[in-house]
Amino acid sequence: MPLRAHPLLFEFEILSSENLGFIPMCIRFNLDRCGIRITLAQWQALPHAERVEFTRYPLADSDAAAQTFAHALAARLAAAALGAPAAAADAPDLAWTRTTQVPAGLLQQYALHHLAPITEPVWGHLPEFQRYVLNKLSRRATANHDFLAALREFGLPTAA
Repeated sequence: MPLRAHPLLFEFEILSSENLGFIPMCIRFNLDRCGIRITLAQWQALPHAERVEFTRYPLADSDAAAQTFAHALAARLAAAALGAPAAAADAPDLAWTRTTQVPAGLLQQYALHHLAPITEPVWGHLPEFQRYVLNKLSRRATANHDFLAALREFGLPTAA
């Protein structure tokens, strides 16, 4: 599986990630797709160059791609004596995969930011990874500081 030439990071992540100190969305997507979890401490203990390399992995759009990512990550963690990735305790929230229904958490995030909600047709036409990111940013019942920046970056309205 060829790696991308550049890391897959959103502008809003670059501003808040502090040199990949936080787990970026592309890694979260692949972890969810693989059904595994790593701790922030495990992520941060990997050398920066390796964290960059993992952000260059393609988004896991098949079981084979997911397994390639999972094996590579497990091997790096083991080589660095950082333990193994854990199996995800819960099934991932797959609300982002349903293109005909805007997730309730996303609608709540719009309300918390006093914005007119996204419509089902707009939601359904967003690229899969953008739907994943918006759903991930909307999982808490409090306003997410990256939500508006993500909307702007995805070309979605940020005015009521």
